[in-house]
Order: sequence, then structure tokens, then C-alpha cells
Amino acid sequence: MKIAIVTGGSNGIGKATALELGKRGISVILTYNSYKDRAEAVVKEIEKNNGVRAVALKLDLTQISTFEGFVLEVKKSLKEIWDSTTFDYLVNNGGIGGPMMFTEMSEEYFDKIINTNFKGPVFLTQHLVQFMSDAGAIVNTTSSSKNQSFPGYSAYGSLKAAFSTWTRYIAKELAPRKNSGQRGFSRPYA
Repeated sequence: MKIAIVTGGSNGIGKATALELGKRGISVILTYNSYKDRAEAVVKEIEKNNGVRAVALKLDLTQISTFEGFVLEVKKSLKEIWDSTTFDYLVNNGGIGGPMMFTEMSEEYFDKIINTNFKGPVFLTQHLVQFMSDAGAIVNTTSSSKNQSFPGYSAYGSLKAAFSTWTRYIAKELAPRKNSGQRGFSRPYA
């Protein structure tokens, strides 16, 4: 039994990812921030059609101080639902976007977008990777905005580019874990 954690799994790319994982026989822990009803509908759809289990947990990527509590909820779900202490895949998908011209950007907007799209996923991964199973994988979703320039997306595109660069670094840092005897995985994917 393989288990994936998908952030931002209540709609969009995260929902599509969670549903596809379910179709492939992979159980899912999906997160939501604002749309509990949508997340619960995704859980029902995964379980109804695929014969695997799923659960939705609340997560606000801007609130790093809540990550320890979130990890406890993940561990509790793993134990109670799957009788497991580990999971196999992490899909860092949760994020926010939207146009905001540089000349109109507030510090509040910048902080929210950096915490949701970069800082939150970095520290969430740091918390979760400690109990990821051997041969697991990390998938970090980004955007074409990291390679193309569109008016109003200077902050968003820059953070997606930073997230892509960070992904390459953690791939190098985490790849050797399988051979060192630590709980880890052979090759993280991004």
C-alpha cells in the first residue's frame, strides 16, 4: 500500500493529482485551507471509485508554527487508517497566485505569496521528509511563469523560479539517504 500527501488537494491541479493517484491505487492524504467541503468531496470520489483510502486535513502554508500539529495529524491518520508510520510520496502543490503589478504590490501581499509558495513548502517538506519511506518521491509543482515574463507576475514567477532551484538542491541533498541507512529515498523527483 502506497500513500501520498498532496497539498492543495481540494481543487485545481492538486485535486486532479489526488484523483489520479487514487486511480493508480495510491491512498491519499490531501490538504485544504479554505475549502473543506471540496476536500471531503475529493476524498469521497477517491474512495468510491478506486478501493483506496483517503483523508483531508486542514493546512495553512503561511502558518509554519502549525506544522508540528499538522505532522501529528498526519502521523495519527497514518496509524489509524493505514496502520503505518511512513508515507511514500509528497506532492507540494498548494499555492496562491494572481496578478499584482510590482508598483502596486504591498508587503502584505508579498509576504503571503512568499510564505504560501516557497517558505511554507520548504519547511513543511523538512518536517515530513523525516518519516517518508524508502524509495519515496517528492514532486514540487511550479509554473510556466518561472520561465516566461508576464506583467503582474513578478513576485509569483520569481518565487516559482526559486522553488524550482530549491528542488534541484534538495534532490542532491536527499538522494544519498537510501545508501546511508537513514530512512529516505533514492531519488527525489521535482
